[in-house]
This record gives sequence, structure tokens and C-alpha cells, in this order.
Amino acid sequence: MNNTPYQTPQSDLTITPDIPAEILKKIKGACVAGIISIIITAIFVFASIYGDASSSTGLQFGWTSFIDIAIMIGLVYGVHKRSRICAILLLGFFILNKVIMWSETGELNGSALALLMFWFFIQGVIGTFQYHTFMKNWNDINNNPLELNANNNI
Repeated sequence: MNNTPYQTPQSDLTITPDIPAEILKKIKGACVAGIISIIITAIFVFASIYGDASSSTGLQFGWTSFIDIAIMIGLVYGVHKRSRICAILLLGFFILNKVIMWSETGELNGSALALLMFWFFIQGVIGTFQYHTFMKNWNDINNNPLELNANNNI
């Protein structure tokens, strides 16, 4: 018997919010779209370096394209951590890459996939803003309980 009357009681004082599933779904969708974009870019880079993909796509990928991949990895990780700035930068980086790619080739190759990815990145931006709004409201409620009950004459 390790229970003594002099032992302090243990209690869990951490309260964690139940984040709505639709917010988490938007953020997760942006992360998955970012990972897919990274994989596709890496495939084209390796195919261009080790094969003859530049003649079929019209794009020139080199070792410097790994900088794009590293930036995308960092931004996707930031979105995973629910960063609004990373979500906006990821969307902007994706748009910039598509504009550069389409201007170099003169063709809108992969526009259906690009529109789908664009939609997921937009949802990621919306989801991160919704997450921070939810957390601010949740923190306001849990840190100032007397303000909410001021009309109840506690």
C-alpha cells in the first residue's frame, strides 16, 4: 500500500479543446496536397537529371530545384503546425511555380491537377485562420470565465 494520507492528490489540470473536425480536415488536406506536390516535383527533378524528361515536358529541372522542394517541405510542415503564414506562403509559392511553369512551356499542362491542388491550398489557408479564431475564442472562454457569467450575477 503506497497510498498514504500525506500524499498530495493527483489531478489533471490541463484542459484541451476539441477542435472541430472540419477545421482539421482542411489543414490536413492542404498538407496532403503539399506532400503530393513535393513528390511530383521530385519525380520530375530526378527524371530530368537522370533521364530525358526535359525534352518531353519542355521544362529544365536541375539540382537547384531541390531548393524548391526544401521550401515546400518547410511550408508543408508549417501548415501541419497550423501556421497561417506558412499556409499563405505555400499557396503563393504554388501559384508562383505554376505561373513560371506555364509561362516557360506556353501550355497549361496539368491544369486540372493544379486547380485541385489550388483548392486544397485555399482550404488550408481558410482552415488555419479558422483554427486560430477557434483557439482565440476558446482561450477567451477558458481564461476569463467571470466575463461570460457577468450577466448571471455570480
